[in-house]
Amino acid sequence: MEDGQVVPLLQYVVSLAVTEAIKDLCDKNGLPHIDVRIKWPNDLYLNGVNVGGILCTSTYRSQKFNVSAGKNDSSSVICEWFLILTGIGLNVDNEKPTTCLNAVLRELAGAACALRREDIAAAFLNKFEKLYGLFINGRFQTLEELYYKTWLHSGQRVIIQEKNENQVVENVAGRNIFSSLKAHRQHQLNSLKTAFKQVVGNLIIDIQSLYLQYWKANYSRTGAEE
Repeated sequence: MEDGQVVPLLQYVVSLAVTEAIKDLCDKNGLPHIDVRIKWPNDLYLNGVNVGGILCTSTYRSQKFNVSAGKNDSSSVICEWFLILTGIGLNVDNEKPTTCLNAVLRELAGAACALRREDIAAAFLNKFEKLYGLFINGRFQTLEELYYKTWLHSGQRVIIQEKNENQVVENVAGRNIFSSLKAHRQHQLNSLKTAFKQVVGNLIIDIQSLYLQYWKANYSRTGAEE
């Protein structure tokens, strides 16, 4: 992945792929739907309790490649990208300490019903490939409606907290949390840009002041002696 701005959103695509894979498996096998939901940002809930979670870590890489088109024709290309490692935990068979997918299935349809881990993994990979293609080609906006149908927070107020000069500032994100987060991130970037401009401006003033002092200490004295 090359665009660092979309890296934090990948965990939402993975979460959505897990929930959609479980739905597809239930449909394929004629089983009742297991209503696994996403608790923002990266937890999976079933019947109000945690049954899984997603963890994504990213590493930035940059490498210089020498490209040669002939004996006397060569150039260098710098490639930059992000390596993303995703870990998925999903409680399929273990009912403790909360519950698991197959326990809920047994309650809904009887003891003979069960999902297998390998089937869930295969269904996830197929679903993730499709959702990732939509995500890369159209950003997360193409998946937002589906995501909102799956997450737990419809009708809730999501509050973003940040510490600013030892004070906790709260911003209500509302339903469209991604637009709110984007606006929040843009506000932080604008604040950083303003602070950077102030630092650079002060630095220029300090350099000008030092140069003026140096000029007065050397050239003004030389002119006076002449």
